[in-house]
Amino acid sequence: PQSQQSSSRSIIIVNSLPELQRLLSFTSEFGSHAGICREDLMDLDVIIEEVVTNILKYGKLAPDAEACSVELTRKENLLEISISDHGIPFDPLLMPEVDTTQGIEDRPIGGLGIHFVKNLTTSQHYEYKDGKNWLILTKELTIPNDFEV
Repeated sequence: PQSQQSSSRSIIIVNSLPELQRLLSFTSEFGSHAGICREDLMDLDVIIEEVVTNILKYGKLAPDAEACSVELTRKENLLEISISDHGIPFDPLLMPEVDTTQGIEDRPIGGLGIHFVKNLTTSQHYEYKDGKNWLILTKELTIPNDFEV
């Protein structure tokens, strides 16, 4: 396999749930271009789907208005996922931790998505700047056993 030093792509989606499919196609194409392994790509799909679904459902955006921008950047063995949106100010990182020891029937609804995002990423940063929510996530990528440095 070849070493991918740096690769970056971005996409803008509108406030419509069918846009999720276009977004997941975008992540798949990026993964192929940037040499990201299947396991990491599956994690990326979960991360993107969880964050963007919440923006589309709860961001209070006008129908079919520009909802968010997603930029993916691979630098060596790190993937940076930058998601910005014009929704209401909301820091998902402040959500209380989910008690995964409780049975599903005893657990309050909500919070599992951000729990998955936190567990699938190496670092998370949120800020509200210039009228936008910015969520910057990094993920350390798996290096296959046959990868030559």
